[in-house]
Amino acid sequence: MNMKPLLSLACAMLLVTGCSEAPQESVGAAPRQLEWDDLMPADFDPTGALPDVDIGALSDDDPRTQRFYELVREAWNNAPVVAELDGTLVRLPGFVVPLEYDEKQVSEFLLVPYFGACIHTPPPPANQIVHVTTGGFGPSPEQLWDPVWVTGTLRTETVVSELAHAGYRMDATVIEPYEEPAESAAN
Repeated sequence: MNMKPLLSLACAMLLVTGCSEAPQESVGAAPRQLEWDDLMPADFDPTGALPDVDIGALSDDDPRTQRFYELVREAWNNAPVVAELDGTLVRLPGFVVPLEYDEKQVSEFLLVPYFGACIHTPPPPANQIVHVTTGGFGPSPEQLWDPVWVTGTLRTETVVSELAHAGYRMDATVIEPYEEPAESAAN
C-alpha cells in the first residue's frame, strides 16, 4: 500500500489545525518545573524603562514620587512574557494572594514569587504574576501564609484584577504544599 498520500494528508491536516493552537502537552506528561526567572524574557530589565530618579531623595507627598510610581506601574503592567511557554504544562512555586474565596477554599488567586506581593505597592511586574483558577478545589484560607507548588497549563494571557496585572493565566490541576526540590535540598 502506498502511504505517501496518507502521509501528505496527515501533514496537511497538521499544518491547517496546528497553526492556531498553542502546543499541547501529552496526556500524562510530567510538568516542566519553572523558576520565576523563567517567566521573564532574557533581555527584560524591570528598571530599563524608568527614568533615572533618586527615589530615596523624594518625600511621599512629593508629586514627583507619585509620577514615578505611575511610570513604574505602567512599565510593569506591560512587562513582556515568554511566548514559548504558552500551552506548556508547568509546576511553579509561589505564594497565594486570594481573589475569590470562602471559608473553606480559595478558588481564584494570584500566584506571586514572594510573600506580600500585590498587598504592598508596587506589585511585581506582570510577568511575575500568574492568575490561577482552581475549578472547584484550592488551598484553604489557613494555608495562605505558606508557599505552594501549583501545576497546570500556563497561558500567556493578561488578566487584570483590582490588585495587579498578571501576564500569565493558569487553570490549576494540582496545588500542594511547597517542599524544597530534592536537588536543591542537598546543596
